[in-house]
Amino acid sequence: MTNSETIALIERLSAMSDERRAGLLEGLSLPDRTLGAQELLTRSICHSLDYSRTREPHALVRALADLHEVSRHGTVDYAATLWTLNRQVEGAMSGAPMDVAQAEAILDASGPDPTGAGSEAGLRALLLAAAALTEDSQRPPDEALRALDRMQQKLPPGNQFAGILENVRIALVVKVAEQRGEYGPAEEVAGRFAGPQPPPPDFVSGQDDDLHRLGTRINALMGQMMAASQRGDFVTAARLLDQIKPLMAQVPDDTPAIAHSRALMGMADRMLDFYRTGGHSGDTGLGTPPTLKIPADAPDPFEAVSQLSGLRDSERRLALHAQGMNLAHQALRAGDLAGLRRGIERMRESITGAPADNPHLVDYRAHLGAVLLALYTRTHDRAALTEATGELEWAARTAARPTHPSWASICLGLFKAYRAAGQEAAARSWGRRGLQGHAWSVLLQAGTSDATTAAERGAIDDAVEVTRAFLDADDTDTAALTLDAGRGLLLHSAATNTGVPQRLRRLGADDLALEWEKTGGVQSDFGSGLRYRVLARLAGVDSLDDVEAPGGLLTPPELAETRAALATLGADALVYLLPADRYGSGVALVVPRGEATYQVALPGLTTPPGGWLDTTATRAPEQLTRDAVPVGEPAADGLTELCRWAWSAAMEPLLDTLRTSGPARLVLAPVGALATVPWHAARSPEGGYAVERAVISYAASARLLCHAAWRPVPEPDRGGLVVADPTGDLAQARAEAVAVRDVFYPDARTLGGIDSQDVATPEALRNWLKRPSPGRSSLHLACHGVVGAGGGQGSYLVLAAGRRLSAQDILELREPAPVDVVTLAACTTAVASGDYDEAFSLATAFLASAASTVFGSLWKVPDHATKLLIFMTHHYLRHERLRPAEALRAAQLWMLDPDRKVPDTMPDELADATSLTGAAKVESWAGFTHYGR
Repeated sequence: MTNSETIALIERLSAMSDERRAGLLEGLSLPDRTLGAQELLTRSICHSLDYSRTREPHALVRALADLHEVSRHGTVDYAATLWTLNRQVEGAMSGAPMDVAQAEAILDASGPDPTGAGSEAGLRALLLAAAALTEDSQRPPDEALRALDRMQQKLPPGNQFAGILENVRIALVVKVAEQRGEYGPAEEVAGRFAGPQPPPPDFVSGQDDDLHRLGTRINALMGQMMAASQRGDFVTAARLLDQIKPLMAQVPDDTPAIAHSRALMGMADRMLDFYRTGGHSGDTGLGTPPTLKIPADAPDPFEAVSQLSGLRDSERRLALHAQGMNLAHQALRAGDLAGLRRGIERMRESITGAPADNPHLVDYRAHLGAVLLALYTRTHDRAALTEATGELEWAARTAARPTHPSWASICLGLFKAYRAAGQEAAARSWGRRGLQGHAWSVLLQAGTSDATTAAERGAIDDAVEVTRAFLDADDTDTAALTLDAGRGLLLHSAATNTGVPQRLRRLGADDLALEWEKTGGVQSDFGSGLRYRVLARLAGVDSLDDVEAPGGLLTPPELAETRAALATLGADALVYLLPADRYGSGVALVVPRGEATYQVALPGLTTPPGGWLDTTATRAPEQLTRDAVPVGEPAADGLTELCRWAWSAAMEPLLDTLRTSGPARLVLAPVGALATVPWHAARSPEGGYAVERAVISYAASARLLCHAAWRPVPEPDRGGLVVADPTGDLAQARAEAVAVRDVFYPDARTLGGIDSQDVATPEALRNWLKRPSPGRSSLHLACHGVVGAGGGQGSYLVLAAGRRLSAQDILELREPAPVDVVTLAACTTAVASGDYDEAFSLATAFLASAASTVFGSLWKVPDHATKLLIFMTHHYLRHERLRPAEALRAAQLWMLDPDRKVPDTMPDELADATSLTGAAKVESWAGFTHYGR
């Protein structure tokens, strides 16, 4: 047949009714009938059309086999090859099987390509990529992705397959990202579908432009919904689905597979309905999203999906598993043990007979283990515990590594199971392994926002629970390592970016170093896997899939390194403050510089009393001011109460255990809301403050402490950068900045203020931070600071014209040049904008990216008092040559001293304020804290 005859045949068969075509197919499939080439081609086309109607995967298998048989009789018309293989690719993108060898043999036997040069090469590239999407693919999708990239580069410009190749590539990227646990690609999918899309090649009938635009819009919203779900933002996912449903309703009913797609959408709709109504389920202990209770008289969407004709095995198992999980959640909320057992039976059904290479089987069996464990906790049925442990052990053996996206939840499930069985040593071991999964999930994300999402998924809660197990066993060494493993992961991820090209070149990975430099450490192209490849090389392995623990990337520093860092910093001990929780009472976990670790029982260490911090730590941007309240107003009473509580709850018993000559030098790492407490301002009943007995610094984690200790310090000089009142409404801050510059850093450049022509824009500040140059002793920021919700974008400096430089912007700087001391003389710059244990603030962002030392504030600091405190801190730092933490302490003691002496170098404008009434009030001096060297 000629190409035109083949196209005519396809159009005739497509126009037939389903009943007539089924009869034709039945006649062509009689066992005693021998078919010629044209009849085989007709049957092949009918099978392909049957798949479009039923989604039965074996219809595609039969269609390809028939066309392959045609090729054995001689040449196959290119139109038949193109049309059939397009259907095969469509199926493969949905996970249907495809025999690539048969497809390539058909291409080899095809007639000339009437569409022009490049068509055959494009089709071969399409087959390669689509085959990797099938459930039974033997080729890893990341390998297929690299091969596709190479083939795409060889295609001529304007190739007709460009659009569909890119869509298949997107599907491959998402599949690879799902296997690795990356969040970023889902966001990019939405962005790529947001623009105009080229129509797929189709030489049989004209493309319906309206339907194509509708499909593009649906795909864009689906990408956004997938990204929201990955972030755990199911409220947004539900809202996006509400936008998709009316669009799906506009798709004609005779569109191939629309009934199948609508049924799957109905299942997702019901699963998200709970969030759409704004409810919450309470803690069921399963660690997975809850779902809406389905009324008894309502049709079950999960059952409807599982009964669809032509459903692939993987889709049927997904529906059964989702139904089982939904039943389990309902039952746990209602205390319905019979319902819980029904859910378990459905979940068992979803895994019975599943092929070992089912990519979701690890999650299915891990979820079943978690639900069985929940059953045990309510019934103490040992059989349930035994089965739960077995399922979780299978999942752990199969996942095999911390780089598996479900590693943390699997290992923490085993931690709970072994504890329930009384096997404490095994439980603690699995608990520590699980924390490596949290660390990997954060490290892998290429962007700070994605890393924030990963960091907020329970790392510190799991770390605290496992730490308690080690404390119960009096294994304080491992307890300290375990607690640190769940802290400051986002900052650890950012610190890992430092010096990457140099480290890669030392390993001989020059090409990878060059790619990192060219892209600034972000993905050089959609799906490039740059960060994954870099982490693999830094870990000393070719593929992170093959290792359990990639070097030291997933573990905190050993205690010996932490102690060496403490010695470098001149500190006596690192102290974790752990508040009372459901696992135990308050405790201080002390890592001394030269002695064994130990714990101090702190029964009074609970959630800090509210009041002061609730009203002063955060404010809306429109309420900006550097004055919290006039000194001595009633709002400060809450701070006084907090400081008295801090003394009795922690600082008095802690300081009493320390054996030091002179003031103790402590680095505090408070857990949870304890990070909001100014521990150096803890006040005894006699009126003394902790700062009078100790030099107190703060750290997000031992990781970041070591990072600061080993960072090269710029040569001291008289230069730096001063940002002076860029918004023009902080007269006292402007005076402070000018005084600090003139007295201590006379060679410093100034942005903003009254004597500078340089505007303090975010670009100007970023450029200075990125440019290696002399004069990097000090960065002084006298401006507004804001902390609020929104992760890294929620904490920001307010610069000229109200423009913002956020903590996220600082962390994402490409290889910033080091700076010795950063003074954030702005408000709330040391307050975390998200999870307290991530400690993601402006202060820690500077410490992780560029600074050796950072001074930041815990609340809206009083303007008049702040200019004195900041000036005196630099006085003790530069003129008295004290260490930074000691310089801040000396300045705070100076504020407390009623007989304070004014240094000769202090300008008159500042000296006039030294008699300020209330300078010794705690709200005047205690807001500033020290991080780093």
